[in-house]
Amino acid sequence: MDKIGKSIRGIVVLARPINCLLTAGSVVVGAVAGGLGGAPVDIAMAALAAALITGAGNALNDVQDIEEDRINQPQRPLPAGLVSPLAAIVMVGLLVVSGVLVTAPGVAAQC
Repeated sequence: MDKIGKSIRGIVVLARPINCLLTAGSVVVGAVAGGLGGAPVDIAMAALAAALITGAGNALNDVQDIEEDRINQPQRPLPAGLVSPLAAIVMVGLLVVSGVLVTAPGVAAQC
């Protein structure tokens, strides 16, 4: 795998996609179990927003833990050098902004 491919894979791993899917699924289950009866698109947008913000939190956690991970988890993207701390912070910002915009009234309709 070339360097760009490894970097892209590292960025995906930073978000911890399984955790993001579990979070999105939890939003859907909560909406259904709570009898909210919202429009499916609204529930889907809330699930997507939760997944995006979860990915941001996961990446930010790895930025904060980089020194510990150099010792305990050296295969993770940041200590392994697959993703720079700056790229991870940019990723965090993009995911948070995306997560907020997904739920902003009227934004989805205008995009």
